[in-house]
Amino acid sequence: MKPNSSIKEYLELSKRVEELEREVMKEIVTYLLVNSDRPDKRTLRAMERELGIPYSKLRRLAGKLIEEGVVVEGSVGTAKPLSVLDLDLALRKGYLKIELSLKSMIRLHNLASPSPVAILGEVKGDEVYRMLPKTPLRLEEKRRVSKILEWMRILPDLPSQEEIIERFKDKWPKEELEYRKKLLEDVKRKLSDKEWRELVELNRELGKWGPFFPMSGGIPELYMPFMRSNTFEQPQDLDRLVVDYMRITGLPRDSIKPLRYTPHLDPWALYYRDVVFELQFKELSEVDDEELRRVIKRVAEKNLKFLIYLVKPLIKDIEKIGVKGVLKKWNRGIPEELKYTEYHILSEVVPLGFASLLVRKLGNKELAEEALKYVKMLVAALIYDYKGEEKESKTLEELAEEVKL
Repeated sequence: MKPNSSIKEYLELSKRVEELEREVMKEIVTYLLVNSDRPDKRTLRAMERELGIPYSKLRRLAGKLIEEGVVVEGSVGTAKPLSVLDLDLALRKGYLKIELSLKSMIRLHNLASPSPVAILGEVKGDEVYRMLPKTPLRLEEKRRVSKILEWMRILPDLPSQEEIIERFKDKWPKEELEYRKKLLEDVKRKLSDKEWRELVELNRELGKWGPFFPMSGGIPELYMPFMRSNTFEQPQDLDRLVVDYMRITGLPRDSIKPLRYTPHLDPWALYYRDVVFELQFKELSEVDDEELRRVIKRVAEKNLKFLIYLVKPLIKDIEKIGVKGVLKKWNRGIPEELKYTEYHILSEVVPLGFASLLVRKLGNKELAEEALKYVKMLVAALIYDYKGEEKESKTLEELAEEVKL
């Protein structure tokens, strides 16, 4: 039985409506991001006025975006501003209007950046910036380090497991108990009697740490110490900061309140920590400004070298198999709506570019220009849709020389 003309027309119209809805959802997500510093413009009523979308339709489309994990609804007093939750997902699903250009990507990073002030009562931490598009660089290395770290951290806990399993056998999920039993059996099988006795002794010794030992875990042992080294009160003279955000938002002074602590990783605190590491915990009162400048420069150089280290495999892959080849490699087995895109590659350029700029400001021209070369190589690869050295008449490095940022 063939569909009649009205059914065919209905199906075609339905498909067109779905396409138009996606375009409208793209407008909504882009609007939310552009107004990320203005919670008063991100309520449904405000968006109804600004975008001209009827409230009921806007609420339905926003609900879809919330359900998909792209947008989240917040609460500031009686207002419920919407925010972009996952920029990476928004890009993968095609919900963000952005050109594949360096300026656009830098702007995206800036819009996602956290704020050290509360704007109309809303606090913007680094959760959005963490969800910017990233490429899967050196994941296996990171997993390897994490795996070994976890093994070293968990091993001394194991002699206590038999007692813990017995104590919580009627309270914990069966799966958790079975996992712990199996882990304990596997470790005992791998270790010699001598190694196990030494582990038991270490386990007993850890009891000297009192409540720290039974209440330990990955978050207490790794996250809490790191965050303390990154958490300092903000300077008391914050008037300049308030004025800066008055300029950014166009809001009056009483709408902007500085926070006593930064709601995000504090890069200045990280520099302070790394400077102290570099000085091998020498008292800073014993360090003159000239030495401090040299050490700050070394920290910046190491940060840049790490970013270069991260992107080198990506550049090698692009040189070998081209941009499309790299994306095909990454996207193997990934659903269509969640695939990596050229935007993910371009996003890697932004931190590398800013880190190299800082290093040049601090005086290391050679390292800064090496990093700038990699920046241009990635940009060139995207501009020219680089297909790999075997298919191209020029190397990626040669093409990069033609790029003007």
